[in-house]
Amino acid sequence: MISSRPEAPGAGAYGWFVVIALTVVNLVASIDRFMMGIVVVPLKGALGLSDAQLGLVYGLGFAILYCVAGIPFGWLSGSINRRRAILLGCMLWTIATALCALAQTFSQLFAMRIAVGLGEAVLVPSAIALINAYVPGRQLGVANGLFFCGSSVGKAVAFIGGGAILAGLAAGGGFSFLGRHFDPWQALFLFAALPGLIALGLMAVVREPARRLGAKLPSFPDLKAHALRQRWSYGFIVFGSCALHLSALALAAWAPSFYVRHFGLDIAPAATMVGIIGISAGIIGAIGGGILADWLSKLGIRGAPVLVAGSALIIAAPAALLAFLFAPGLAWSAFGYAVLQLMVLIGGPQTFAAIQHVTPRAHRGFTSSILLAVVSLVAMGAGPLIIGLLSDRAFAAGSNPLGYALAISIAVQCIVGAVALIAIRPAFQRTADEVAERDDRDAAADQTATRSASSQDAGRLAIEPS
Repeated sequence: MISSRPEAPGAGAYGWFVVIALTVVNLVASIDRFMMGIVVVPLKGALGLSDAQLGLVYGLGFAILYCVAGIPFGWLSGSINRRRAILLGCMLWTIATALCALAQTFSQLFAMRIAVGLGEAVLVPSAIALINAYVPGRQLGVANGLFFCGSSVGKAVAFIGGGAILAGLAAGGGFSFLGRHFDPWQALFLFAALPGLIALGLMAVVREPARRLGAKLPSFPDLKAHALRQRWSYGFIVFGSCALHLSALALAAWAPSFYVRHFGLDIAPAATMVGIIGISAGIIGAIGGGILADWLSKLGIRGAPVLVAGSALIIAAPAALLAFLFAPGLAWSAFGYAVLQLMVLIGGPQTFAAIQHVTPRAHRGFTSSILLAVVSLVAMGAGPLIIGLLSDRAFAAGSNPLGYALAISIAVQCIVGAVALIAIRPAFQRTADEVAERDDRDAAADQTATRSASSQDAGRLAIEPS
């Protein structure tokens, strides 16, 4: 069991500073990523887009390079300067977000979203590698929860702040800058790019951790052999993670529009309500889920990360049905939505923690990038699009087409994902034990090599003439 091994020292104050800095950068990236959910209604009218096209812009347009570029960045995360990579990525996604304001057609907007995805593709694999360099395995649940909490809070900030700013811009008739007038939705993209300066400032003061002696690119044959041996653990974790993130991206893309269409709210109060629920659920769920998983592991509960994620999915399914189909009024719908968001945000980070527990330390950045690529391609590419297609075609004749699409799609995904995660618990724990023992051996070998090299250097200095 994970808890049966001697505990390593904690991360230390600077290690937790790095985790918090990366969390803020993830928050900023999420503002740029999810701001599209605020402008769905005005974009639909201004550019004449269908729900399916909106799903493509929100999901697949972002996911294409976010997935493709993330894998090589993950592979390189064991050897490149991760801090510098995040800085460059942040510059690109910030500029691309601002340029979304100039889009006049579906194709132009789609291209800018691809550029945002390319910039943000650097973040997660590089950040995961940095976190693993500063935080020991026994604290990965909390560290991952905190980092991914940034995404949830950023989404909520996008909804709350973006909704308020959009309402203010609409009341003022838009925004003028350098002699050019921008419509409210265009100006919102310009303002969304500004927090990128905060992210750049934080990464400028983060230190790249020292590499161990002989650090080089991870061995792909070694990782391939390990992944084939543990294919069931990897496969079921990826499957469960896709279920969680399909639900999360569907909610991010369509929840504000649901409350506008079904309950008649204006976009600003709808976005504010969704944002307040999201920021509360994000903080409690992501961090609380990490604390719970680490605590259960310490108590000797086997397979704690996948148990926590799977249990969260079980609770999420009926919450989705309540929120979007069976709620007798707005208050009950908001309650169901809050429970749904909380469960999704408890489970999501734990699937990333789980994949690290079953992966040797040298391969964690690359493996996390593969998980992120698969999850992003499925969730970002298919999640919003599936809801749009179901709403447009399968349930178009009803009085609540978007609600039916959200409720049925999310409930099915949650049930299937829960079965996958809970079923894999025994195999997951066996793999995690094997990996922990291997990491201990590698760490001991690294310490021996470092002491030997230091002794040799000291000996050479002692015999050199002054």
